Amino acid sequence: MFASIVGLVVLATLTTAHDDHRQSQLAGPHQGLWYNTLPGDGGTQADSVFSGITTFGRLPYYPCLASDAEKYDIAFLGAPFDTGTSYRPGARFGPSGIRQGSRRLNL
Repeated sequence: MFASIVGLVVLATLTTAHDDHRQSQLAGPHQGLWYNTLPGDGGTQADSVFSGITTFGRLPYYPCLASDAEKYDIAFLGAPFDTGTSYRPGARFGPSGIRQGSRRLNL
């Protein structure tokens, strides 16, 4: 009986000691994430990984064959990189796997 009372007192003391969770905001030389947002719509992300044309490294898509103003008709950027890590997208899964793996990049 005495051990349970002592245990309850110890638990009550520990919970009251950790009651105040106010923390100061982190400050320092950190850089926030950059997202391409559409103007005037309250911050909707224009580069969602679940919509639009899948490009390498989420780089912008240009319809280069539609006009002669673009310098190149077709350009390939990057190279397949596959370190053989299990169950991650990469070159061994073909072009779609390379594009899925490049979504993790911030270029």
